Amino acid sequence: AEQMPDEQSAILSMFKAWLRLKELGWEEAQYCPKDGSLFDVIEAGSTGIHRCRYEGKWPTGHWWIVADNDLWPSRPVLFRATGDRNVRDAD
Repeated sequence: AEQMPDEQSAILSMFKAWLRLKELGWEEAQYCPKDGSLFDVIEAGSTGIHRCRYEGKWPTGHWWIVADNDLWPSRPVLFRATGDRNVRDAD
C-alpha cells in the first residue's frame, strides 16, 4: 500500500514491469507462434513462466499451458520464443 497507494500508482507499476519485460525480450502474446510450437508465457496474476502453445486459427484459437503431461487454458500477456518446435518436445 505504501508503494502503490492508489489505482494510478498501481497501474504505473504494472506498466513499468511490462516495459521492463519487453526490454528483456518478451513480446505481446498476440504475436506468439501459431504453428503449434512451444514458447514461454507470463500471465497476469501469476509469478511463473509457463511453457505454452497456441492451437487453432488466429484469432479464434486458444493458448494452452503444457505441464504435468496435461494442457491448461491460458490467457497470457507476454511470450518469448524458446526454440522448441512442437509439443512432443515438451518433456
